[in-house]
Amino acid sequence: MPLEREVDALVAGCSKKIGTCILALKETGFRIGELWQCKWTDLDKENFTLKCIAEKHGNPRQVKISARLMARLFTLPKNNEYIFRNGNLNAFRWKYDRQKSALAIKLQNPRLKQVRFHSLRHYKQPKNTQQPETFST
Repeated sequence: MPLEREVDALVAGCSKKIGTCILALKETGFRIGELWQCKWTDLDKENFTLKCIAEKHGNPRQVKISARLMARLFTLPKNNEYIFRNGNLNAFRWKYDRQKSALAIKLQNPRLKQVRFHSLRHYKQPKNTQQPETFST
């Protein structure tokens, strides 16, 4: 799992769209396919939330996002109904791989090359809504 400072370096060092995508994956815990399907209408700027349709038999969910991510999302061009999707996901991954490799060389940190979109899911830990049961004797 990458260090948080390494993820922050990727957010800062990649293009605006890819950096915003990385930040969104880190904050939401969505899979890249779920984020790829998010539309502008899924973004609630009043409550700072983003909702997604789940993949792999998961449940649809709505996640609170930071003001930083909200601001970055609104700097992206609105070319179509989707926030990130504007072409092929494999091409997007390829661009990300090229940018992170160049950044790894620039920052002399080869660990950056190992950061995958899926790695970023681990920053968002599910909140345990139930209190543990206590037993008294």
